[in-house]
Amino acid sequence: MTAGASLLDLIGERTEAERAPAVRAFAKAFLRRLAADGSVGELPPEALLREIVGAFEFASAGNSYASRTGR
Repeated sequence: MTAGASLLDLIGERTEAERAPAVRAFAKAFLRRLAADGSVGELPPEALLREIVGAFEFASAGNSYASRTGR
């Protein structure tokens, strides 16, 4: 099993069912960025999951400057 596949499995196991598709899509884009940097294999899936979910939650929080100011 590849790191990407096991990561997607972990997302399914540890993310709320209604959020899992969005987190998976975010993770795929995140992994593409890491692949471009050559950093894909450096983190174990558990650590990568924490990093991706944290970034996803930050990006989707809805309390950013832009959402508060309309900019």
